Amino acid sequence: KGREMTFKSAVMEDRYKAFRDYRSKSPFYDQELNAFILLNYGEIESFLKNSKALSNRKKTQFDSLGVCPYSTPLIDFYSQWLMYMDGEEHQRLRKIVNNSLLIKTEQIASIVEKEFHKLDVVELLRSSNEVDFCSAVSAPAISAILSQLIGISPEDYSIILQKTLPIVAFLGNGDVGDPTQRIAIVKCIHEANGVIEEILHKKAYSPDSVLAVLLHECPEPRELIPLILNIVIDGYEPLLSSVNNLLYFISISPESLITNPDWTLQNLTLKLYRDWE
Repeated sequence: KGREMTFKSAVMEDRYKAFRDYRSKSPFYDQELNAFILLNYGEIESFLKNSKALSNRKKTQFDSLGVCPYSTPLIDFYSQWLMYMDGEEHQRLRKIVNNSLLIKTEQIASIVEKEFHKLDVVELLRSSNEVDFCSAVSAPAISAILSQLIGISPEDYSIILQKTLPIVAFLGNGDVGDPTQRIAIVKCIHEANGVIEEILHKKAYSPDSVLAVLLHECPEPRELIPLILNIVIDGYEPLLSSVNNLLYFISISPESLITNPDWTLQNLTLKLYRDWE
């Protein structure tokens, strides 16, 4: 009881300070989150390898949709997402997605370098002015990079992200039983599907893109729409968060950009992409 903490509040106030302050106390229990928090890599690695600790909260929430009225459209949609899919179909689609990403990996270095060069990141980091890196650097760069990989315009990519934010949050908020919310999510899915269908109908994608490879492997475009949304949505937040953290640590040690060539933003972002892939 003496080790109970309020980590969530600290993270909301200043995430970097919270991790610095709380890492030495890990593991600990957070009352607000009703969960144990692990902040050290060794602890996390050991925990994940423990068969007694296996859990799939999202899958549990997804399964609970089955007993909710008016959930059929949601079940049909989410069951085609890789994270909720099991068996041979999951393996088949995952292989197709991996193959499409591998084709673009050869171009990722030049894409990353070009987009970050446009934003003149090094000059921003070296300047004495306060910079909102998320809005000025990481968000536009990640959108530009991932939209090129997927093969659609930055404008279409931005529209899809905005329309699908509620779709991502729905199963993560723990409350799948609210009928009003379920109706709202069905509307978001319908609108997002419409954007993808329009892109496919107009063939508004580049011929050497992830999307083009997916369409070549799966000739029935309608069956691919949830998978395409899955790729577009799930790739954005993890990579953006990683780059934001990277920019923070580089910004407090700007001399590393000058003295160590391995610490260039392009090299580190490329490494993040490959780890994410």
